[in-house]
Amino acid sequence: LELWSSRLLLAQHRPVTVVCDTSAVTRMQVGAQTQTPFKECLFENRSDAPTAKALLTELFLWIQGRSCYTLPAIGLSLLECIPLKWALFFNGGECNVIDRRTRIESAFDELMERESEDEEGCVLLYPTYPTTAPRHFAQYLFPLDWVYTAVWNALETPVTQVPVGLSKEGLPLGIQVVGQRGRDALTIAVAMELEAGGIAGWNPPYGPLS
Repeated sequence: LELWSSRLLLAQHRPVTVVCDTSAVTRMQVGAQTQTPFKECLFENRSDAPTAKALLTELFLWIQGRSCYTLPAIGLSLLECIPLKWALFFNGGECNVIDRRTRIESAFDELMERESEDEEGCVLLYPTYPTTAPRHFAQYLFPLDWVYTAVWNALETPVTQVPVGLSKEGLPLGIQVVGQRGRDALTIAVAMELEAGGIAGWNPPYGPLS
């Protein structure tokens, strides 16, 4: 197995001409129509509808410590209440969003491309989070740190999270083993090899509880 360093993701920024792929836009529109919105999944066991008013009520309950939902879940559901055309407008339009994702997918596929037929495949080792485990609610002060994992959800690539020991403070550290689409078994096999070699594996944290 050929293991890649996360530094390979660094690339020089170049201005590009946006060319709208109408077939990709159509696929995105069809996919958006067939997927169940997250807010409906959140309210599936409730009799009321996941309206903006109901979600704002849940946000108020969360502030009081009385909501059964987490803040990210409420926030994501509220974002789904924003009309799609507004969100696309503030991101440069639908063609620009599709073009950016297509370019990122192409760059990732090129990075992970096999160099010979004899290769088992390629994986990318990538940090799970920019820091060790934060204290409760501390992550809300840095809301963009979650993109370390969200980027792979957007690209629809398989990822296996691997614990790799503890920091000096006794807090868990981890990496993500990222593979190409459809290569889930490869990322799991790499994770198992890392554990068998003593590089990875779960350890109980021993940091301060207070």
